[in-house]
Amino acid sequence: MDNHYNFRTRFQNLSWSFITIESLLKQSRESKNSTLMIYAAFECRHMLERIEFANIILSANSRFTIDDFENIKKHHGIQKANKEFNALKFKYQTFSESFSKAVRPELSLNVYDYRKAEEIKGKLSQYIHIYSRSDQELEFESSFIQSGFVEIQSAIDFVKIYVSLDNNGYYYGILDFMTIAEPMKNEFLSWLNSSEQNNDELTERLIKIANDKK
Repeated sequence: MDNHYNFRTRFQNLSWSFITIESLLKQSRESKNSTLMIYAAFECRHMLERIEFANIILSANSRFTIDDFENIKKHHGIQKANKEFNALKFKYQTFSESFSKAVRPELSLNVYDYRKAEEIKGKLSQYIHIYSRSDQELEFESSFIQSGFVEIQSAIDFVKIYVSLDNNGYYYGILDFMTIAEPMKNEFLSWLNSSEQNNDELTERLIKIANDKK
């Protein structure tokens, strides 16, 4: 464990989240404490929502107002903001991936699968909203609690596929789509309106544009 890690002080970064979740799971297994596993499920869901929150703000940039910031904190705020700013949608994510490969390949921005994330968050929610669960279901050895370890690991694996790791820690990101200059912007609009799902050819087109500008 990181010598600088402090469980009592929260930080809004992935390193803190990963360490906290792993620590909670380790202690849960060692002490057979189902409550610690439930806390880990909460931290996993928070980690996913924090990524989505950050991506929406990054993509909207100057368009994101104080009112938007207040609204995103409300119930279903991330989903509502995504309908307006589109940052988590497949086409926007894949264009960001292709753009980074063409212009800043060292950044290695990966696609965030929002649909998969929603599925994972739904499964984690059953460990956060436990008011209807019986005492027997909440025992450490129950199938409900043991399945929770599987769902948490799935969430961790999902995030680690999305993020990149270097000497400074984990990073991820998305474009500010309002700042894309032509002819990249033309490719972006064409990509949004096309039925293409695989972005390999898009990447090649963007690489050609980037090379032509050199």
